[in-house]
Amino acid sequence: MTSVSFFIILEQDSCPRIAAAFAFLLFLLHDLDLLALQDIRARRAGRFAFKVMLFVFLFVFLFPGFLFLLELAVVEISTLITHINIHLSGILPISLNRDRLSLYSM
Repeated sequence: MTSVSFFIILEQDSCPRIAAAFAFLLFLLHDLDLLALQDIRARRAGRFAFKVMLFVFLFVFLFPGFLFLLELAVVEISTLITHINIHLSGILPISLNRDRLSLYSM
């Protein structure tokens, strides 16, 4: 809850780039608790994710056009995933029905 209120304060202080960067960092850190990780591979993955988040934060802060490209990439990827899901949901039942028909005819 504190991170959400911090994000709202940043957004209201007319710092949209900083607010967006912090929102992205919070999104990536949502389920990541570096202190509670016991597995060495998970710790390494956590450190790598943290370095990526810092890089993205600095890049967004220094280059405002990068945020636009990042938003565009997220929208395009989510649209692509939606189209794939719609496409698969339309095709998959038909192919399953055909397989069932071929099994029943044997």
